[in-house]
Amino acid sequence: VVEDSAIAANEGNRPTDVARRLAKLYGEYSIFSVPGLTLTGGAFYTGEQYTDEANDNTIPSFTTFDVGGRYRMALADDRALTLRANLSNLTDEHYWLSSHYLGAPRTLELSAQLEF
Repeated sequence: VVEDSAIAANEGNRPTDVARRLAKLYGEYSIFSVPGLTLTGGAFYTGEQYTDEANDNTIPSFTTFDVGGRYRMALADDRALTLRANLSNLTDEHYWLSSHYLGAPRTLELSAQLEF
């Protein structure tokens, strides 16, 4: 809540670009029939946000979903290689992250990690 504002009308209002409610759920599942394979997924909710100090305008709430997986394999000499793939914003939700930034579109990220 805004306090000691230079504009008296904004006293007691909610700050801009701050959602009152956030929720995140993330999980991993190891596939025991394929040693080293793990599937991942998550759901991320952000509530409505005010875009101005007077709390007259809002951007709507949004929910995004991510899915992914990783595969870790042992190499020679106690080394290991982990391959990862993650698909963010699975449903390609169009949303405002805040009043100044659009949310990221569906994005595929690939990575490899070598332990030595």
